[in-house]
Amino acid sequence: MKESRYNKNICLKNGKRYLYNLRTQALILVDDDFVQRIDNLNNEYRSLLIENEFLLQDDLDELKILKRDYYSTIINSKEIHISVMTTLNCNFRCTYCFERKTDSFAKADLILQIEKLIYEYIDNIKIVTIDWYGGEPLMNYRFIESSSLKIKEFCKKNNLLYNASITTNGYLLTEKIAKNLSELNVTSAQISIDGPQETHDQRRFLLNGAGTFDMIVENCLNAQKYIHIDIRVNIDKVNYKSVFSLLEMFSNQPTENISFIFNGVVSSNENPLKNGEELSGEELSDCIYNLNKYAFDNGLDIGILKIFDATKNYFCVVDSLSQFIITPDGRVFKCGESYTSDDKGCIGNIYNSPQIDEVKLSEWFKDPFVDDKCKSCKILPMCYGGCQMKKRNKLTCCPDDIKYHIDDYIRLYISMLED
Repeated sequence: MKESRYNKNICLKNGKRYLYNLRTQALILVDDDFVQRIDNLNNEYRSLLIENEFLLQDDLDELKILKRDYYSTIINSKEIHISVMTTLNCNFRCTYCFERKTDSFAKADLILQIEKLIYEYIDNIKIVTIDWYGGEPLMNYRFIESSSLKIKEFCKKNNLLYNASITTNGYLLTEKIAKNLSELNVTSAQISIDGPQETHDQRRFLLNGAGTFDMIVENCLNAQKYIHIDIRVNIDKVNYKSVFSLLEMFSNQPTENISFIFNGVVSSNENPLKNGEELSGEELSDCIYNLNKYAFDNGLDIGILKIFDATKNYFCVVDSLSQFIITPDGRVFKCGESYTSDDKGCIGNIYNSPQIDEVKLSEWFKDPFVDDKCKSCKILPMCYGGCQMKKRNKLTCCPDDIKYHIDDYIRLYISMLED
């Protein structure tokens, strides 16, 4: 027998020691001298370790298992995931936004074409997931409302489960709209808040320059009564330190249905960050961990711990061959980094026949197991080779949020379970 390469031996401050496996996500409490006597364990304990794959047969290749899980997920997914851009317009003018604003709004016939696309996958899927996206999707709320009713009816007729979410700046997400969305199967919303009022309003403001902080916070607190809210905080060197006061403010509010997610602001050609503003690599990882730890210690829910609850078997939904982004004018993209007509992510048009260019789609077939650095990395089961877009741009694709602090996040996860 041999130990799994993905075992993590974690010691807590209270002296307890746990063994966690990054591939199987199994977790057990072990003795302090566990490592020293692993070859001399009693039969009952040894059987437990074998059952949960902490111990493996000498000839078992864990990379082959990861390959099987990854390819079966992205090729034979039972879910089709479609991000529908209701408009490319927006009521905000955020300082770092890379999207080019236009007055393009989705029309009623777009959803009929989307149903045709879904039908192409009908023999293989059981779940339809829609993310209402933009621009600012709520600027075309009537389209969301009418389209949701059509999609719900389509899924019911074809015995499919229907899930939905929305990515919005939150300014138009009133309590009434949140309640209506919940009745249309929208169960979650991602909303960005970039710090306390003074900081946020300098980065995420209306077209006329007016601040947005107060309205967004009020809407988040009210909307959580009906849908789950993921507050995304985009950080760089300018706003990082101020985010702690934002978290302190929320720790004194009712946040039973709110989680926090922290991401680094990425410089773009459309809105490049000034020299020295961008956080990256280990520095970004440290900042994200510090914010997660502070939020956790102050009783707030942090979204990153969800990585320990279920195995996705891919890094990003873009890895799935049944994932698409659809613009208001019907163009089909794989990744939301840009929407120019010559973008490599453009793989078809919803109004064409066929709708998807299979050759262009095949260019988004990622193989995480050709990179020796990835194959030897302990967090491979957590990232499966990382971001395709970063790899295309020859940038490091390691997930900065967990790469340098995986043991710390396991400790937070165990602390959550112990509570």
